[in-house]
Amino acid sequence: MTQHSPFHCFLIGADSLLIECGELLLSRGHTIAGVITAAPRVARWARDKQLPVHDANQDFRPALDAQPFDYLFAITHLS
Repeated sequence: MTQHSPFHCFLIGADSLLIECGELLLSRGHTIAGVITAAPRVARWARDKQLPVHDANQDFRPALDAQPFDYLFAITHLS
């Protein structure tokens, strides 16, 4: 099995698939720098994981600009 280096990412989306992917990322040692969502369930999950939450209906670009990250994963983000 190939060993991969941990990375920093943001997640954007509004469905339970984002939660499942987020759990997988965290379990593999990756850092989620923030979650961008308008879905209360996803926001609640992120806060429970002590992850920063940014409202997808607002300008979230300052959050992305505030720190370096490797990936922005759009998971069931349909807008």
